Parts: sequence; structure tokens; C-alpha cells
Amino acid sequence: MQAGTFLEASVYFNNIAIAIREVYPSKRVAILDIDAHHGNGTQDIFLHESNILYASIHQHPLYPGTGTESIDNCINFPLPSGTGEKTYLKTLRKALSTIKDFSPDVVAISLGFDTYESDPLASFLLRRESYPKIAGMISRTVSETGARCFAVLEGGYSNEIGKLAVEFFEGLNL
Repeated sequence: MQAGTFLEASVYFNNIAIAIREVYPSKRVAILDIDAHHGNGTQDIFLHESNILYASIHQHPLYPGTGTESIDNCINFPLPSGTGEKTYLKTLRKALSTIKDFSPDVVAISLGFDTYESDPLASFLLRRESYPKIAGMISRTVSETGARCFAVLEGGYSNEIGKLAVEFFEGLNL
């Protein structure tokens, strides 16, 4: 294989984009990205689509280094390394308010557990107890809008990811 051939032949999949395009192609969809890394691919796919709202809460600076500003229908909430629960939940309230104002038919969650304090790749300081709070806030917004909701697992590299997922889904009252 010649140099560069692998990259030229590579195909990348964006699970949340596939789900939206295949299952909800004509719906108003709000994507809430709560992975520690900015979803630059998701933003690129849906930028300037009026029936899609993309809201991302992510650590900056952190790979891929994007998401420092909001553009059209893509609203970014970059937060610094060391962000704890209080600031994170305050920012989540802003993101959920934006989603509520959008009046979506569907809320799609890019769910990352790399926001956890023991994650080796990111530097947010959310604790295990933070995830049911996050889920509860999302549940209230989804209920208020009457939207459907689904989640796609994104990141999370701590050995406790299973426990974090249980905490989140037990807090999701849908």
C-alpha cells in the first residue's frame, strides 16, 4: 500500500448524523452534544440547516481545537479545563434554553462521559453524582417541548463508564 492510500480510502461514520438523516429526515432536530470534545464533524454536517440546531458544551482547548464560536445554527459553549459541576450545569441550562426556544420534534444527545473527573483524556471535573442531574435537566426540557429523545454514546475512557451510564439513564425520566 502506498503512503496516503489508507487515508484516501477511509470512510468515517457520524452515528448521530446517520440516525437523524435515516430516521428523522424531515423533523426539527436539536442535537445536544455533551461530550468533552467538540463535535466538529457533526457541526460541519449540519451547518446552515434550518431544521437542525446543534448545541455543544465542550472543553477548550482540547482536541480537535474547534468550537470556539457559534456559527448560524451551531451554538458552541466552550469551557475551560477544570470546569466543575456548578459551571457545567449553568452552561447546560443555557444550552437547554436554546433548545427549548427552537421547539424541536426530536432531541438527539451526543452523550460523552469524558466529562468525568477521572477521565484520562479530558479535564472536566464532573462527579458521578453530576450525571443524574444532567439527565434530569435534559428530561425536563424534552418533556416541556414534547419532543422525542435518543442518545448516542460518544466518549468516555474512565474505568467507571458503566456506572456513569447507569447514573445518567436512571436520571433520565422520559
